[in-house]
Amino acid sequence: MSVLLLTAGPLTRQGAQVAARHELAKPPYQQAQPPWWYRPLRWALHQIARLWDSAAAHTGGAAGLSVLLGTLAVVVVLIAWWVGPRARTARSSQALHLDPETTADDHRALAERLARQEQWAEAVRERLRAISRDLEERALVDRRPGRTAYELAAEGGRALPALAADLTEAADRFARIWYGRQQAGSADYRRLSEIDDAVKAARPARAVAVP
Repeated sequence: MSVLLLTAGPLTRQGAQVAARHELAKPPYQQAQPPWWYRPLRWALHQIARLWDSAAAHTGGAAGLSVLLGTLAVVVVLIAWWVGPRARTARSSQALHLDPETTADDHRALAERLARQEQWAEAVRERLRAISRDLEERALVDRRPGRTAYELAAEGGRALPALAADLTEAADRFARIWYGRQQAGSADYRRLSEIDDAVKAARPARAVAVP
């Protein structure tokens, strides 16, 4: 049972505030308060709703905003697909794919047989493979699978700076024939053979010790 205490004087505003705080401090009122995380969550939800309303007002309403967000989601998915597995697949299709047991001279011999049969595109590819394997056999580039023509040109150019431009030209001819669908001819094979011979004969510059 509650006991009501009557004071002799009138109840002031300050007194009412003190009495209210005293009453709200009692356990039943404290137990009814929401948990500590409720207010930050409510604030965050309010901010999200406010941003949604603001965006919707500039995109033709909630339906227009939903369409815009859906379109952006599709774009993100397409970009992820393009730079993910598809990019790896595209890169794999451009690799030279050398057999680990085939030597540079084996590639040259096969290139010559293909050239005699006027299979110029295949002959060009074998000459570029011969260049790659020659550089690997002499440890001028690392032996690794999946190397592309332009990676070969970049790595070989660092090992043999005097032939960097020639190696880039070889990669360009190979790419135009195999990926640009340019018709290969005897001139392409002859030029790849010249670059291959130059690479085979080249020696890396020795570093000069500075006293």
